[in-house]
Amino acid sequence: MPNFWVYNPAYAQVQNERVFPNAWTAIMKDGLTSQAVADKAFKRVKEIFAKYPIAQGSARARREPERVRTGPGGNTRGACPRAVPIYMIPMREHTT
Repeated sequence: MPNFWVYNPAYAQVQNERVFPNAWTAIMKDGLTSQAVADKAFKRVKEIFAKYPIAQGSARARREPERVRTGPGGNTRGACPRAVPIYMIPMREHTT
């Protein structure tokens, strides 16, 4: 499964800027307090996430609980080696 930042551009930017590793370095190298560094890091994260608003009430958020595709008789062994949420399985186009 891909990492979370593949689906969220704000989190991808946080990872690319190395916000938290830079904060840890500031504690060790510059001797700053952990509270000051954490405040600075979280302030930067909030700035980044503010640039990428998330729409509330999307269809995916309102969907019913995850359904699992099952094999014959309702067991998951017949469908695949492990249970997979149905939205993760690509849909095939039906031709009639």
